[in-house]
Amino acid sequence: MRGNISTAGTLYANTIDMLTSCRGYIAFGNKYRLLIDKADTSTPFEITKNNTVGNVDYVLGDKKNMFNKMTAKYLNASTDYKDDIVVKESSTLKTHDNGLILEAEIPLPFTKTKSVVEQILIEEINQSRQSHMIQLKVTVEGIDLQVGDLVNVTNETFGITAKTFRVMGTIIEPSSEVTLSLREYDANVYGSSIITNSRADDND
Repeated sequence: MRGNISTAGTLYANTIDMLTSCRGYIAFGNKYRLLIDKADTSTPFEITKNNTVGNVDYVLGDKKNMFNKMTAKYLNASTDYKDDIVVKESSTLKTHDNGLILEAEIPLPFTKTKSVVEQILIEEINQSRQSHMIQLKVTVEGIDLQVGDLVNVTNETFGITAKTFRVMGTIIEPSSEVTLSLREYDANVYGSSIITNSRADDND
């Protein structure tokens, strides 16, 4: 990771910029937690009708947040940190989208090598396709769930069986029941790394 921090920027804004280099994010709760969006091998918590309270809201992905092409601006270490651009496109997803180009641009101000930029863009494209969201309430069984944890949801109404989601938000209700915001999860989002040097994006 390498980049320039603006002293005029807030601590939060500068932290968010730095986290783009590792697809990280900050979870808010009793304390701040730094989380990296990566493949998870933990055993998911099971959510079924037996521990679900009330209605379940299931929201399908919106095409405006689903991409098959992404561009990133970064400072290229191989050209003495001059501005550079990388474009990644999925022909498979473009075909799935009937040839329509769905694109977005993201800044990567703290990433300095092309291979890392490409890896981030591939994962961002893949993640954008896992865009189904669920909001539901579970019994006290779920009180230890935290943002970043995985859960398996089985719900007959929506025709899903042990479908994996990642916890994106938790609210502990006065009744000790827990309201959860969940996002669709698929380990295939991350695939195999194209980064051949594990120190390619350090500060050397």
